Amino acid sequence: VREGMTPSAAHAQVLARQRQPEENRGVSAVSNGNANETTAEGVPGPAHPAAPVSNGNGSTGSSAAPIAVSNGNAAPTPPAQRKPKQAEAKQEDADRRAAATARDAACRLLLEAADISSPDTHDLVINVLTAAVLAPQQQVAAAQQRAFTWLRDTARHGLDAADASAYFSAVQESGDSTVQRLAAFASALATGELRTAARRQSWGTREIQHVRVLQQHAQYDPQTEWEKKELGMVAAGGDR
Repeated sequence: VREGMTPSAAHAQVLARQRQPEENRGVSAVSNGNANETTAEGVPGPAHPAAPVSNGNGSTGSSAAPIAVSNGNAAPTPPAQRKPKQAEAKQEDADRRAAATARDAACRLLLEAADISSPDTHDLVINVLTAAVLAPQQQVAAAQQRAFTWLRDTARHGLDAADASAYFSAVQESGDSTVQRLAAFASALATGELRTAARRQSWGTREIQHVRVLQQHAQYDPQTEWEKKELGMVAAGGDR
């Protein structure tokens, strides 16, 4: 007996210690949940990298950028704003058309009311004819067509004709100086109106003079801001 232990008990204890390492060799390594694994002998093993996971954007790994997800609250794209110059040009075009319509009516009134044979209208006739003769002759046919329409609508054409060309030919052959003078005056007035209506740049002396004739002899009163500006009737800040 040694230290209170019989020889047989001591021998059994030695055998048990010898068998314990052999039994531990069969134990499987269990992951501790960390990057480093522990072996059966208790020695930390090599780290096993985690399998790369695709994020759906063509890249893998934890360093890949997160996928951008729309929250559905994106503000709608505002409509393109109309440029001020475009709006101004559109308004000027509307004013031109309105002014041309009003002047056309004034020309009809002038032809209907004016007594071309009277000495009182001598200056009027000369002024209108002079302006037409000195202007570039680019709209003769159009001017005759407009004049024919005015004379027919006011029942002052005097001669029956199917169209403007036939009418002015008949006037020339009629030998009637009164009819000829009225037809010439109407054609000259139409020349001035067509030129004024077609002018898209700032008016010159011809256009202004044409409107002055209508103001003086046909009670024409310009209504659009654009026409008033061209005539010098308005300035920055109000009426002159």
